[in-house]
Amino acid sequence: MLDKALILIAARLNDFIHKRVDLDESIVEVASPVSPDGVMPVEANDKVLLFVANISKDTLTKAQHYKTVQSGSVRHREPLHLNLYIYIAANFHPARYSEALSFLSLAIQCLQECPIIDRSVVADMPKGLDKLVLDIENTDLNEVSNLWGILGGKYLPSVFYKVRMLTLQTEGVVSRIHPASTPQPSLSN
Repeated sequence: MLDKALILIAARLNDFIHKRVDLDESIVEVASPVSPDGVMPVEANDKVLLFVANISKDTLTKAQHYKTVQSGSVRHREPLHLNLYIYIAANFHPARYSEALSFLSLAIQCLQECPIIDRSVVADMPKGLDKLVLDIENTDLNEVSNLWGILGGKYLPSVFYKVRMLTLQTEGVVSRIHPASTPQPSLSN
């Protein structure tokens, strides 16, 4: 589910950028800015990278989910609503710094013009994804510095987004709730 959400956002950004810039290849890639050994991967050069910075549970949605059936009610496990925090970073050679900023600006413009991705925008959205809402998030210099320090890489021009309402739904029944019945008195002598 997480991969599908990021791939969908990357495809949306690529479509937007390709309509404005003549390119032979995808410029936006879902990729980590550093490999596990701390080196920037070669395949990430001259790309706009889309990667996860954090995942959290959305605590605003707390409704119980019941379904009435003939023999009473069935309680289903609540869907898990996630917020995904992503970075969009321009990883270009220093000689192409202004081009990096241009591509990052186009990515921001795309998500400003269409911050909601749903079936009205993308008809063939992957199963399990109903709607993604992208909000730009403010990050202070310390937070940005901490993130890039944790990643072990050099700072890249980047913007931070919160992707709301990624919902994971389980299919199983948690419990059956049987209706209360009227007690029947015993008539024994």
